Amino acid sequence: FADALAACDSAIAVYPGSFRPYHLRALALAGIKDKKAALEQAMKNARRFPYQRDAHIMMGTIAQSEGLTAEAGLAFMMAQLVRFGDRKAEQLLSYYDGLLGSTLEPKSEGYDLSVTGDDLEDIDLLIRGKVAMDKKYKLKPDLSYPMCRQSHLMMQTIADRKGKLKGFYTTTYGPIAKAIMDDGKFEGFVYHCLSASSDRTITGMVEKNKSKVLEFRTWLGTYMQQNHLMFPESEGGPDLLHHYNDDNDLLGFGPGDARTGLSTGMWTVYHSNGRISGQGAFNDAGDRTGKWTYWDTMGNLDSEGNFQNGKVEGVILNYQPSGCLMDSTTIRSGKREGLACSYYELGGRRTCKTAKV
Repeated sequence: FADALAACDSAIAVYPGSFRPYHLRALALAGIKDKKAALEQAMKNARRFPYQRDAHIMMGTIAQSEGLTAEAGLAFMMAQLVRFGDRKAEQLLSYYDGLLGSTLEPKSEGYDLSVTGDDLEDIDLLIRGKVAMDKKYKLKPDLSYPMCRQSHLMMQTIADRKGKLKGFYTTTYGPIAKAIMDDGKFEGFVYHCLSASSDRTITGMVEKNKSKVLEFRTWLGTYMQQNHLMFPESEGGPDLLHHYNDDNDLLGFGPGDARTGLSTGMWTVYHSNGRISGQGAFNDAGDRTGKWTYWDTMGNLDSEGNFQNGKVEGVILNYQPSGCLMDSTTIRSGKREGLACSYYELGGRRTCKTAKV
């Protein structure tokens, strides 16, 4: 595990936009029994990569191992929200249902979850007492599954809490639980989760409520965009807007507006493999401005250029994989101006031509 940890640190330095090395680092820390550091890394992962299901599963697994059912339930709830429609989603649904319906006391893995600052003991007691499993407990949909009835109890209790939410699990997962209840989306949530099941009885039920599932997922997409994309890159830093690619890895971050998606100020953007793709600034209209620098997927300097109101303006430099200059051009008002030069692969000017006006 020590070698794995060193490899993860090296990978993070090279691929800072990729979730995988951060996740493997948390697992490696757990493997060498550094539970404090593993928990810290897992919490960072869940915040920085909100669409990564495995980040939330790890937070749920940690809480479950310490007997904190409410914290685990909230994390597994989130894991089901951010990714669905595959075999793992069905396994997670089964595990979530079992967690909320079980009375077994887990064996501690040695995590000190007091550092998260959560206090959900009242919800734990209600879940263990199976208050919501009583037929007198009213909810819609009125299904017998623990993932339905106990989820309703857990999420409604969170929604009814007065004052500011406190603690990692509560502040990370509580707001969306509260929003689901406050906005009347619990039915859609249940059928969304149940859609992972391959049981024919359940699939038939979900099909009849397909419109509620689609409505919920539309609501969910908007909620996630407006509430899970703004956070600081470093402790105490300003909130920054984060965008993610189709693999739910980081696409870029910088100042901006989560509600409109508008990017402003200095940004760092990433290739799909997690390497830095470019760095530069956007103006108040969301157009590239000033100097932008780009790197290829191997981390080699690719090009440099200046922008004005989103358009190239000034000198453009393109580089060879070796790092030597490949060519240079000057653009003014959308037209080439002055000398356009090309260079040999190992350096040295090859040709220069004056652009025609």
